[in-house]
Amino acid sequence: MKQRILTSRRMVSLVTGTLVAAVLLPILMSIGLARYQAEQHFNEELFSYSKRINQLANLVISEAKTALNDINRNNSQTCDRAHLQAMRRVAFTHRFVQEVIFLKGPQALCSSLEQESHISPFPEPERVNKEGYSFWFTHSNDLGIRHYMLAVSREDHMVVLDPRSFIDVLPLTSWPINTAVIGLTRNRVLVSNAPFSQAA
Repeated sequence: MKQRILTSRRMVSLVTGTLVAAVLLPILMSIGLARYQAEQHFNEELFSYSKRINQLANLVISEAKTALNDINRNNSQTCDRAHLQAMRRVAFTHRFVQEVIFLKGPQALCSSLEQESHISPFPEPERVNKEGYSFWFTHSNDLGIRHYMLAVSREDHMVVLDPRSFIDVLPLTSWPINTAVIGLTRNRVLVSNAPFSQAA
């Protein structure tokens, strides 16, 4: 009799354990699969967003180079009316260019905004690439506005770009994605779409 009771208890325990496993195992597998699919979806969206950011950055730099090539074909060196009109035309027809500046060495003489520039001479560029384009991250401008911009120059002209142009892409994702452009030369945040801590 005692043996039968023990056997029955074991049978109940076995059946109970089997039922619990039968119920819990699919739930745990579903949770694991859902998590895996969510991670895969997030990675795909992040890759797509990063790709679009990279394409935009290349487009902005490409347009800056085209604008410089266009204005450097102008032979005027005097900031005369024709020269000013040429700079204004380049600034107007190139989407990402905010301003075109005529330089003599480090000194700005005039721009698409001003017939006579009064800003301080530019320091040495922060970076010069293999193609001979020089880059600055500067707030120097004739409007007296303390707003940092990216300046790119070659030969006697400089174009000024708003750094926000590089990240002006809607995420189109299920999760919020924060983006920042960091200058590696001085390890500083050039622009971000949300508060960004360099200590992080």
